[in-house]
Amino acid sequence: MYREKSMDVMLRKAKEKFESAIDDLQKGRYDSCISNLYIPLFKLSLPI
Repeated sequence: MYREKSMDVMLRKAKEKFESAIDDLQKGRYDSCISNLYIPLFKLSLPI
């Protein structure tokens, strides 16, 4: 149960970061875009 809740939280945060990355890309903030993509992918790979 705890693991499912923590995965739900991580997925929600990853989605928010992805949406931020899209906005950063559209506004030409490429460093922020990469950071917003890299961090959630790294964190989501940890439990696997």
